[in-house]
This record gives sequence, C-alpha cells and structure tokens, in this order.
Amino acid sequence: MNNISTLISVIIPFYNRSDVVERTLISVINQTYENWELLIVDDGSSEEESKNLTELVIQLKDPRIQVLIQNKNLGGGAARNIGMLAAKGKYIALLDSDDDWEFDKLERQVAFHQDKSEKLVSYTKSIIHYGVNKKPQAPLPSHAIEKGEKIFILPKSKVTHLGAKAVDPKYNYEVEISRNWHWMWSKFYFNKKHYGIVFAIIKDLPNFGSAIFKFLLNLM
Repeated sequence: MNNISTLISVIIPFYNRSDVVERTLISVINQTYENWELLIVDDGSSEEESKNLTELVIQLKDPRIQVLIQNKNLGGGAARNIGMLAAKGKYIALLDSDDDWEFDKLERQVAFHQDKSEKLVSYTKSIIHYGVNKKPQAPLPSHAIEKGEKIFILPKSKVTHLGAKAVDPKYNYEVEISRNWHWMWSKFYFNKKHYGIVFAIIKDLPNFGSAIFKFLLNLM
C-alpha cells in the first residue's frame, strides 16, 4: 500500500497472559501493513509467566517485537503509557493481550488517517467470543461517533476479543458481571447523548434488569 514508510507502534500490556497471547502476537505479525514495531509491556508478571512470554517471542523470530519488563504491576493504563513513552512510531495502535486483529486492520487505519489529516483518533469495531466454539457477538459498537468529534469508527476494520470466560475460569462470573455492567452504562450514556433519555431508558432497561437479576442470583 502507499505510505508504507509510516511506522506504527503497537502496544500490548501483558500480565500473566501467556496462555492466550500467542494468538494476539501472530495477528500482528500477519498484518498486511508491515512497517510496525510491537512493544509488549510485561506489567509485573510472575517469573514463570515472564519466562513463557520471553520464550514465545524468541520462537516467533521477529525483530520488530520488543518486551519491556516492569518489576511492579501498575495496571493496564500505566503499562500502555510506558509503551507510548518508548514508542518510535508516528501512530500508536493499542491491543490487549487476549485480542487479535483482522489481517488488514493496520492497513485500513493508516490509509484512513493519511487520507484526511484532521482525523486524530480512530477505533474499530470488535467481535467478542465468549468461549471456544460459541457464537460470536455482533460487531460492536453499532453506531458511529458524531461527525466533528475527531474520533472516527472504521466499520470494516475489526478486532476479535476472546472474552472473559475463556481466560480464567476462576473469575469467570465476576469478570463477566463487571464487564457487562460497564458496557451497559457506556451504551446508556451513548444513547442518552445521541437519542435522548427516553430512548436510552427504553433501549437499555431490560439489560440492566437482567444484570441485576444475575448479580442477586449469585448472592443467594
């Protein structure tokens, strides 16, 4: 593609995720846009997990991949900031350790940004898989951001999310409730802003009721 000289810095925060991160890394390596650096910020993982990550990176044999090791777990936000401070690219692309990209994700976004320079931030739709061999959720979000807000959605460029249930069975229920609750509030405020309070209540009230019921059921 054109403008292949533009370096993209891909940043992945990593914390004890060696069981799922290989799929994530391979999705970056397989990108049609090849001018990228990948900064994996090991955010205070256990000794065994850090070793597993290092061995995986060595096996992949790609000099564009670097591991930045932190001795203390500071959280995903801090890990991303550490990666951005070390980044050399013109653009930053954030990726979670249990997600993967479609093969042309970077190519589409680079072309999108270079087409119109005033577009400062873009994000893609996601497809969520709640466990192996389960039907994926429809691409989210379903709406584009308002024109003029300097944040843009690329409907045809998607990221796949493995889903909480496939990561750590010990915390399946707690993580699912937390994520669903956060996502429902996000949808509520989005609908309220763009369509009004009445539409938001009608649209999202059943989801809130379902989440509260599940939570109360778990306490019994």
